[in-house]
Amino acid sequence: MTDTDAAQPGQAADDPPDVDIQGAMEQLRSLFATLVPPDRVELQDALGNRYDATAVLPARAQIKVMQQLHALWERDLPVNLSADAASVAGLIVALAADEAILNGLSDAFVAAHPKVVKGATEASAAAGDGYKHPADLFPIEELVAGLVPFFVRFAARAGDLIAATTSPAK
Repeated sequence: MTDTDAAQPGQAADDPPDVDIQGAMEQLRSLFATLVPPDRVELQDALGNRYDATAVLPARAQIKVMQQLHALWERDLPVNLSADAASVAGLIVALAADEAILNGLSDAFVAAHPKVVKGATEASAAAGDGYKHPADLFPIEELVAGLVPFFVRFAARAGDLIAATTSPAK
């Protein structure tokens, strides 16, 4: 047992340590307050065409995106996460190589940006490629970039809710 594992005075060794809930909530609220969700996001297809897309979704589209991504989160990731660049690069390569994960990201992207996918499909047909699947139309970083703003917006709003529910009554 280390000094940090030692029980506090009046606390049994197997009792959980006291947690400063207010302090933890304030840290979480502060983190969320720093997130600035964009209203628009620019996405680029594999042909170099750029699309201006909304970063705000109606509830039904949000649910569709969340359902697709929830299925991905339930999967076992093929590599362990750590803070080093090699681990992150390994994760990206492993994720890109997993067809189910790529299809899940693609389905979430379509739910979030149907007009962008339609535009890229039309551009691909005009170029003679005829690609229709988002993974054939967009680089993986664009698929991810097209989904991140929704989570930033959700997290920022969650921060507002945390602040409202943890503020002392006036």
